[in-house]
Amino acid sequence: MHPLPDRDAVPSHLTRTGRGGSDVVEKTTACQVSTQWRTGWKSPPGSFVMDDVYRAWATWEKERTQEAQQVLLERAAVACAQFRACPTEHDAPAVWAWAMRVVHAWLDYEGRIDPRQEDVREARAQHADVVRATLGILRNASLSDAYACQALAHTDTLAQLCAMCVAYERMSEPALLVMIRVLTQLLVNLVTRHEAVRDTLWTLLAVPPPHEAGVAGETILRLLASADDRTSLAAHVFLLNSAAPHTCHSLVHTAHGRRILQVVLASYDAALVHEASDTLHVILALTSRLCAHGHWGPLLQALGPTEDMNASQLALVRTLIDNMHMKEEGASASMIACLEPLVGMVTDLSRATTQCLATIQADPAQVPRLVRAHVGLLALLEAVHVMALHAQETPSNESARILAVMRSSDMIHACIELLREARAFVPPRPPFQPAAPAVQADAHERPSQLHTPQPDDDRPGLPYLKRTALQVLGTLAFRAQGTSWDDVHAFQDRVREAGGLIEVLSLTQLDELNPYIREHAIFALRNLLDRNPTSQDHVAQLRPHT
Repeated sequence: MHPLPDRDAVPSHLTRTGRGGSDVVEKTTACQVSTQWRTGWKSPPGSFVMDDVYRAWATWEKERTQEAQQVLLERAAVACAQFRACPTEHDAPAVWAWAMRVVHAWLDYEGRIDPRQEDVREARAQHADVVRATLGILRNASLSDAYACQALAHTDTLAQLCAMCVAYERMSEPALLVMIRVLTQLLVNLVTRHEAVRDTLWTLLAVPPPHEAGVAGETILRLLASADDRTSLAAHVFLLNSAAPHTCHSLVHTAHGRRILQVVLASYDAALVHEASDTLHVILALTSRLCAHGHWGPLLQALGPTEDMNASQLALVRTLIDNMHMKEEGASASMIACLEPLVGMVTDLSRATTQCLATIQADPAQVPRLVRAHVGLLALLEAVHVMALHAQETPSNESARILAVMRSSDMIHACIELLREARAFVPPRPPFQPAAPAVQADAHERPSQLHTPQPDDDRPGLPYLKRTALQVLGTLAFRAQGTSWDDVHAFQDRVREAGGLIEVLSLTQLDELNPYIREHAIFALRNLLDRNPTSQDHVAQLRPHT
């Protein structure tokens, strides 16, 4: 077993008065504390919390027994509690110097042993527990700015510790699991309390410059994917608390940053299974921060092509929908930054989808692409719909701007073309119709069973697509209280001129793949005709086919 700091050593910040006279205290550097332990030393004012910890640590170093280790852990727990209650009463440089000394010794020890050997497992677990307790003291102490800023003098050691801990063979080690968790929590407290520390650790552990990338630069990326939920949660909080305008820019506009966000978005999909997950709320807050800083749209486009959405893009759109449902204060202003990229992606994907629908019979290999486009369009149109509802419910200058962009000709043509092509591709299927009898039945035994018809081919049915596009048109045609009729009438006219009224009227029949589409069509038609005599006359002149 390799020792931690030198035996019989205590931090040199402690002013000691020996029984026989004065002491010689050597100079303390960032990573080295070297003095001789002597009885009768006396701590300076404010340092009493650590006295018992230092004594217990020295005893454990000398004896290396489970009893001594237990005493050390208990004393460290007391120190953690007191630091949490009052983290500014202690000597920050000395505590950090001692803690980094412990870390350095563990790094040396971990680098020399073979963890696969049976005879080192117990000793290794003891070492890890001591380091865990030491990091716990720093974690709680770093709730104060005075302690957090001291990390700037020890960033090299922290980087070495992170690089050692996030090695793949150690991330899954049960003996190191809690230590890694506490380390991650320490990093969170550091970036939360001190801006300079945040910027330093960001470029060191999260998104390093390309020429400086190493294992330490993978720290946050690997911690996000940790199998320990609490470690992964702390890593997500690290990103959230570090989310300043320049850090968000590096997340979106660098390859390494986008890798981090892809892991975050994958975590979001997993967290949806547990709606009460803290990780879910942290991810939503992070993506909301990206929206507020104007990075949502560039990220959506940077994650993949607009004509074929991937899983990360879908998850990003869903976070936007969830954030809009939360209706946070200032949401309208944040949505404006997302609006134009969102509308642009709807039009691009809609165009690609209609082209795919036109060629799929001649090229059945287009089916997987059509399925992906269908899923993507549902998410995008839902986002547009929810955003429109939010703008209608909260009239303001920002809301008026949102509605003006959404009522563009591109959005109108995208929705109408989707309605037209989807109706032609998958005609409305009534949910009920008489079942054909398998055998000849008597007159009094006529079949009364109703059933849902099955598709007559292998083409995708595109469920909910027509209904969702229809909802967008109906909501945009609605005039909210306190808004002008001029914009609404202009939108109604453009829909009529594009042939939208005919398409809406064609959707007033039951369709099993689009539940309640008849009701949505009636609502949309009501809004499209409201106080618009020209559109009303246009509908009045229509005659049904015989």
